[in-house]
Amino acid sequence: MTSPDGVTWTAQTAAEENPWWYVTYGNGTFVAVAPDGEHRVMTSPDGVTWTAQDAASASGWNGVYFRNGTFVATAWDGEHRVMTSPDGVTWTAQDAVEANSWFSVAYGNGTFVAVASDGAHRVMTSPDGVTWTAQDAVEANTWYSVAFGNGLFVAVAFDGAHQVMTSPDGVTWTAQDAAAGGWENVLYVNGLFIAVGDDGTHRVMTSPDGVNWTARDAGEATLWGVAYGNGMVVAVGPDGWVMTSALVTAPAAPTSLTALRGYGSAEISFTAGADGGAAITNYKYSTDDGATWTAFSPAVTSSPVTIGGLTNGTTYNIKLRAVNAAGDGEVSDAVSVTPAVVDASSWTAQSATEANFWLSVAYVNGLYVAISYDGSHQVMTSPDGVTWTARTAAAASGWWSVTYGNGLFVAVAYDGTYQVMTSPDGVTWTARTAAAADGWLSVTYGNGLFVAVTDRGSNRVMTSPDGVTWTARSAAEQHGWLSVTSGNGLF
Repeated sequence: MTSPDGVTWTAQTAAEENPWWYVTYGNGTFVAVAPDGEHRVMTSPDGVTWTAQDAASASGWNGVYFRNGTFVATAWDGEHRVMTSPDGVTWTAQDAVEANSWFSVAYGNGTFVAVASDGAHRVMTSPDGVTWTAQDAVEANTWYSVAFGNGLFVAVAFDGAHQVMTSPDGVTWTAQDAAAGGWENVLYVNGLFIAVGDDGTHRVMTSPDGVNWTARDAGEATLWGVAYGNGMVVAVGPDGWVMTSALVTAPAAPTSLTALRGYGSAEISFTAGADGGAAITNYKYSTDDGATWTAFSPAVTSSPVTIGGLTNGTTYNIKLRAVNAAGDGEVSDAVSVTPAVVDASSWTAQSATEANFWLSVAYVNGLYVAISYDGSHQVMTSPDGVTWTARTAAAASGWWSVTYGNGLFVAVAYDGTYQVMTSPDGVTWTARTAAAADGWLSVTYGNGLFVAVTDRGSNRVMTSPDGVTWTARSAAEQHGWLSVTSGNGLF
């Protein structure tokens, strides 16, 4: 049967009425194999019209896989228990290492790996599908399926103390703990291993790494096969079961982290990664370069995030990861931040670049940025507050206040054609249009929002999520608002 979405199915006529056990796709062709029948292979270009093909021998073919230009089929009985084909039509018998019941084959890191339900050696490996070498499984379990993903082979078993084993090369295997589920098949897709079974309390389980598994509820379904396509996981079973699930994977890593240091704290701005098909429910942070992780409480679901409890003067390498229904996401690159040590007991005079009317200064990631109401250069920058470099503003406006947030310096002006300008680095500035030409006196950033205030006009507040597009807001009263700041979740 075929379906465009896993929901609506159309019956198709097989080439013969055999018990077709496994189907795969490769080189523009669907190939199915059967353990008995006159012709134990059939092929189709579209899944609709099938053609019977001769198998290499009358063995109990129960698994087939395509990779590296070769179809490789395995059998649970017969004189030859492996056969290979370049096209699914012409097959060549190959010798397995032992006369075991070989159930499944996968390919990764230049190696075919097959697993068996019985025998002295229940794993065998091959560089080409032709010449095979026996390998030891971790336990004498009924190994039914193997998959490869993210540099790791993962095999699942129907029984045994450990029903999952993993290997980087197909040779050395490690037992892993998993729920007991009579596991029949395992699949790797988009960063997630998915196993299905026909026994136990939970008959689906998932893992981002093949080691840590989470049981999923599939009701009373008996599931033998699983596949992925077009954003949908489809599982099928022998008692008329078809189950579908939109694929949910762990979130991608946050990117473009920037850190704004505070007193005993740091505000981290970032660009969220893909959510993996499920809403991000929280973020976790690490202050020790990923060694340990802490979830935000209360939960936060967007940039920026504030990390408290830091020691002033200590440098931290901070990483973030998102959390969704599938679990912890991929880890971001680290951003370094040193919370400020405040000492206002003594001051030292420093020389500005020009004798301008300097009104505001902001700091982030080792850079001070100051703006001026007048002068030929209305911006200057410094790495230390001592040595300053003149910069050109985006427009000759009366710049009054500057802040930093969400990866951007934002300045506002009290007069001029353009009363907002932005810069990613404090050096190159772009003029922006304010919500109204009302003469803006102060700007701040917090809770994912830039907010500016003024002492004149019909709307004396404006807001922006990005510093570029601004919206006029009504102040609580028409006072001469001179300053705005953000802290503890409040403007």
